[in-house]
Amino acid sequence: KITFDSEGVDAGSNFASDKYTVPSAGKYFFEAQVKGQSSTDAKLQVFRTAIYNNGAMVVRNDNELTTGYEKKISKNVSVVLDLSTSDYLEVYCYLGYESSTTLTVNGDAYGATHFLGYKLAWVI
Repeated sequence: KITFDSEGVDAGSNFASDKYTVPSAGKYFFEAQVKGQSSTDAKLQVFRTAIYNNGAMVVRNDNELTTGYEKKISKNVSVVLDLSTSDYLEVYCYLGYESSTTLTVNGDAYGATHFLGYKLAWVI
């Protein structure tokens, strides 16, 4: 599970303990991006970013390298969901690696790792 160190905007104070709790039923858009890095050159083999709703995966994006490995990888996912009040969303990441390396998930001032969402309003 991804731990977020800071928040940019949380108008309704619905993001806490690294999860977003839905304040009112409706359709929502969510997007997450995670940047992973190996401590040594070319050690990342599998990289997966996923969004979970109420503990169950609803969308994921995988990167499985079969011919070579990477030192840094970013993966993003997005989804539109029909949610109920009190549903909660979280971001998870899986890093598969060659032995003898330390893996980190990076964030920076430019949003290398982030999670965002908003309720959709239909206008006709």
